[in-house]
Amino acid sequence: MGAGHASKMSRKPSSPASGVNKLPKKQGNDKFLPKPTVTGAMGGAIKAIGKSGNQNHSSEQKQAGNKFGELLILSDRQMAWLAGQLALVSARRYPEGSKEYRAVLSQGTIAILILLNECRNYGVFDLAQIACLLGSVEIESQMGVVMYEDWPGVYEYAEANYDGGYEFRGRGYAQLTGKANYQRIGNIVEPGRGDELLRNPNIAAEDKALAGKIAVLGMRDGLFTQSGRGLNSYVNEDMTAQQRRAGFANAREILNPGEEHKKEELANRSEAFLQALKYLLPRVPW
Repeated sequence: MGAGHASKMSRKPSSPASGVNKLPKKQGNDKFLPKPTVTGAMGGAIKAIGKSGNQNHSSEQKQAGNKFGELLILSDRQMAWLAGQLALVSARRYPEGSKEYRAVLSQGTIAILILLNECRNYGVFDLAQIACLLGSVEIESQMGVVMYEDWPGVYEYAEANYDGGYEFRGRGYAQLTGKANYQRIGNIVEPGRGDELLRNPNIAAEDKALAGKIAVLGMRDGLFTQSGRGLNSYVNEDMTAQQRRAGFANAREILNPGEEHKKEELANRSEAFLQALKYLLPRVPW
């Protein structure tokens, strides 16, 4: 939730969509993967690229991309395809064709594309860390579907516990919370943006490119809490499976320190995204 420097309890009940999504086994020529198109959510995702950062990458960055699944050197169209496939991992937590399924598939494709591009821009290349980021965003904002903190009793709770009260409740992909965090983290991401967020905190939800920057840089550098511990402190691809699972679980501390009941859920979701990334990256078309 981007808890910041205030001690806070969990603000919403456990998601009904917890658990691990398993990708189907390979079938021939990967027929289970949807035929790539540039329409609908994917078209919107491609348009979102221009708002989420500079796509001119140096030769050094491209070499780093070769090491980490070639994420850096994918074209815009390939990135949109990858985002759409990862959104399916999230959408499959709901009955196919349901309102929730459609919302996560549509908004999630755009959210994941923005987040992947910000991972490239901010140098988050480790696939385990990317997976942990996606798992965290899925818990916090239902992969971009819920950009404003909203649960029964949130007004009363926020007024009593949040810095700045309900006006500075959770917003964005990582649910940035608290007046001081809006200003401080906003200004770190873009000079002057934090002051703008104080005047209009809704920007943290409405400007999805900014929400992506806040989520990625905030989790990378541990900006949301006093500990200052980010993704590097918890998980990386070189860990054993057991170490990695513990790292995924403990990485809940990046956003919500002490939220023990969500650690197992984060471990499950992060592992699902990691396996999806490892499966999909060698199969990116075009």
